[in-house]
Parts: sequence; C-alpha cells; structure tokens
Amino acid sequence: MMERPMTTRGRSAFTLIEVLMAFGAGSILLAVIYFFHFGLVKTWSKTTDKLDLNTRAEVALETITRDLRMAHHITELKSDQLIMQKLPSEAVQSWEGFSRDNLRLVSIEYLLKKDGNHTCLIRRLGLGDAGLKLFDVPEASKEIFTGYVLDLPKEKGDPFPRFHLFDMLAQPSGELPKVTLVSVRLALKTPAESIELISKVHLPVAHANVLQADWNVE
Repeated sequence: MMERPMTTRGRSAFTLIEVLMAFGAGSILLAVIYFFHFGLVKTWSKTTDKLDLNTRAEVALETITRDLRMAHHITELKSDQLIMQKLPSEAVQSWEGFSRDNLRLVSIEYLLKKDGNHTCLIRRLGLGDAGLKLFDVPEASKEIFTGYVLDLPKEKGDPFPRFHLFDMLAQPSGELPKVTLVSVRLALKTPAESIELISKVHLPVAHANVLQADWNVE
C-alpha cells in the first residue's frame, strides 16, 4: 500500500507583493514617527532658547532697576554706558541717623562691551571691580539708556514735575545731576531668537535731591 504524501495544509507563505506592502507601510510609519519626534525636539529647543534669553534679559533689567531706585545722582550717561553714585543699602533700609554730610556713596557702572563675537553688559562696583556679566549674547542693541531731566517749575505751587530728554551729545552744564528718570531698553538676539524689554525707572532719591535743593513748594 502506497502512503500519501504529507501536505502543509494550514500553513501559508508571504508573497512578494505582501512583503513590499508591509515594507512600505513600515517605512511610512517610521517617517511619521521621525518627523513628529524631530518637530517636537525642534520646538522644545526653540522654547528653551527663548526662555533662557528672556530670563537673562529680565535679570539684567531687574538689577539695573534696583540700582537706579537707590541712585543718589547720575555722573555719566550714554546710550551704552551709565555711571551712578548709589546710596549704600543700609541707608535705604533705615533712615535713622541719616545725614547727607556723612553719606558714603557707592559707584556703579554699567557698560555694554563687545567681546569677540559676543556682546555683554558688565556691571562694575567701584573702580577696582573687574565686573560681572549680566548677559552675554551674540548681538545686542547699543541703545540701552535714555535719560530725562526734571524741569523745575517756573512758578510756585506748580504740582506737576515735567521732563525733557537729556542730550547725551551736548550734555548742558548742570543738567546731568537733574536726570531723575531713565529709560532702559534691552534688545538681545541669538541666531534663533530675539527679545526686547523696555522699562522707565524713576530715581526717587535723585528726584528728591533736585526738589529739595531748588524747588520751593511752600
């Protein structure tokens, strides 16, 4: 008796067309995953760069603002440089025993400086200080500081102080100590991002000095 050959009923093989279709579908799926991941990474990187640039600008602006609010008077004012004589922090914290005759003012300088391919804003505390970089970016606008001079009232009883723009080129004699309002503009750039922060800072101590010296408010 002859035995029947065994069959492979229930087992099947993939055809070439099926293999090609599966390969194509897999390639499309991998491409979608790749572009989604690449876009997510790019967006995350862009957001991180923007946040980092914004943080550096905000820290610099906050530092400048804090110093200006304790400024006794301004001694140098250019678009990219500011030098002020500032009250010591202890004089601001407590006015007990305060006297203008025994004030020990602190010199603060802000200077925008080009350092190789980068631009940095340096804060110096006194003449011997090497300086602290508040930011270091590829590019920054040179127009940082703008001063406004307090105009003394021409008539008694005028309750409204008025300001005019300080001329940094002419620098009229006697006007620099009357700068009691400073506009600070920080425009920073990186290859991928840019940011601009603007703030006008009132100098209350310098303002009071001008008023007490020349303004009869009685």
